Amino acid sequence: MYSKYNIYLKNYPKNDFTTIYNLRTQEVVCYADNNLFPEPNKIIEEKLLEKGICCMTESAEISEVIKKYNETICSNDELVVVMLLTGICNCNCIYCYESDLKMDYNQACDLEKVDRFIYEKMTGNQIEKLRIVFYGGEPLLNKEMITVVSTKLKEQYGERYKFSIVTNGTLLEQEDIRKWIELGLLKVKVTLDGNAECHNARRPFKNGEGTYDLILQNLEMINNQVEIVINVIIDEELFGVSEMIHDLKHRDINASFSMSFREPITMSQKEKKDCMIKFNSILKNEEVDFQSNIKGKHGIICPMKRRNYYVIDGKGQLSGCESVLNNSLGNIDNPSSKEIYELSNRCTNCKYLPICYGGCIYDQHCQREYFEQFIPELLKIYIESDQ
Repeated sequence: MYSKYNIYLKNYPKNDFTTIYNLRTQEVVCYADNNLFPEPNKIIEEKLLEKGICCMTESAEISEVIKKYNETICSNDELVVVMLLTGICNCNCIYCYESDLKMDYNQACDLEKVDRFIYEKMTGNQIEKLRIVFYGGEPLLNKEMITVVSTKLKEQYGERYKFSIVTNGTLLEQEDIRKWIELGLLKVKVTLDGNAECHNARRPFKNGEGTYDLILQNLEMINNQVEIVINVIIDEELFGVSEMIHDLKHRDINASFSMSFREPITMSQKEKKDCMIKFNSILKNEEVDFQSNIKGKHGIICPMKRRNYYVIDGKGQLSGCESVLNNSLGNIDNPSSKEIYELSNRCTNCKYLPICYGGCIYDQHCQREYFEQFIPELLKIYIESDQ
């Protein structure tokens, strides 16, 4: 029988052929319709079973997805700690959420307390690896803490310790990057919103000056020393993405790309779909590496559901997600344990479970309608980009 997680593109890439993509296995096949319907040809049935396009029973297939979910949220492979080093920033982005969160502190939580918290989690849960994400505010306003924390954790955990930095990119310096690479730096994530005109209007310094040229200059300086990820905050007002990519290529800056919607999302499901397809198409046409719901790493589970994912702010409060700082897990002196989050029946019976896993705990709005519109069109981009 055919998998419930299949997406079917009829008459694609040509008439009387169907392309099938499986959301669980990420496998894709294309055959003439007379080999697929109403039942798969016996000659190709074994191959379809291997790729997950066909399955023995629906219940067994659902169990596999739920098993992966449970293994992921309970995994002791890695402890992820997001450290908010400061609530202060040197930029004045038009969509900044910090004022709403009242992030008024200017220092990270006490290092000894952080070290004790990490040690107890690592030893208590017998966790293999440790990853710190330095976040803010603008974390590079507190560079010394990155060095101090990483020096200590590198000494304690050796190659088991790695870290990344989420930054606006204006304060990147080569000397820092070289030092941090020795201490375990793997990745730097920077937001660029379109070309210079668009980006500078959306993400200026507090004095109103543009940041675009300085960010590109800094990325060029650290290029090929560390992984660079460019995040683009998309909405209907974003423009100049192709020009921005050309500027990066002109400087030989090697980067992968991700995209996220500007919050709060006020668009309809169709407007949201059209916006995402537009910018995915641009990235595909520019032949850059990008991540999407069906291309590359997908099915990322909400951090709040993952037992070994924590956010520590400068006041020592613990949350399960950097987007919702609500002290939901107590504080670093008296942490609360994360509860196992059970998927609802609605989610376990949904064909989009392998790319959604119930979505965000704090936003229970079902994404099925959006996926129904978005995924088939995105799939065509995915297939074409890999041909």
